[in-house]
Amino acid sequence: MVPTIDSGSLVVLRGENNIDNWERALCIELEFAEVDDYVYKTVAEPSKEDKPDEHKKWKLGRVHALKIINTTLKDDKVLTTLRINGWDQSNRDPKYLFDLIKTTIGKVTNEARSEILEQYQGLRRSGFDSMASFLNQYELARRRVANSGLVINDIIEYLNLYNIVKCDYPTDAKLWANDMTKNTLTTNKLLVHLFTLSNTEAR
Repeated sequence: MVPTIDSGSLVVLRGENNIDNWERALCIELEFAEVDDYVYKTVAEPSKEDKPDEHKKWKLGRVHALKIINTTLKDDKVLTTLRINGWDQSNRDPKYLFDLIKTTIGKVTNEARSEILEQYQGLRRSGFDSMASFLNQYELARRRVANSGLVINDIIEYLNLYNIVKCDYPTDAKLWANDMTKNTLTTNKLLVHLFTLSNTEAR
């Protein structure tokens, strides 16, 4: 019989600010259910043919551990962060999900922030076969910057984006530069222009 989950003793993960409390409560629940090994260790799959009872225990243990972790994942920001960092929801290994959470939601080091910022600033339109592909990657990079806790001034952001695309779209760049002179250009406004270009290219 699979034990029930005491959701009252668990902590909903809200982000890096409560990840330590989340992990402590999770560890207690996993140990109480005797499924902690499936999260903190790599447990080899027993042979279904030679050891059917052990295989059944292994399968149920993994499922229960995964259910315990999933019970704590209700925050929209956390779920979005996991998805944009490649969360494979078809993966039934609880250790995979736990490690992904620790990697993506865990406290971001200055070195990690530096790498995220470098990737963001290193994007170039010429590196993609279409504006749509570039914008998809750019939006992903923006989210990673935001999720790392970095805050980029809007003027810095639209200047960075302008410098990325100006050589590829010189005619449009003159119009954007004019808007900058008038102090009417924003990052969102520039992105709208680029999405319009993307739709035009796709026709």
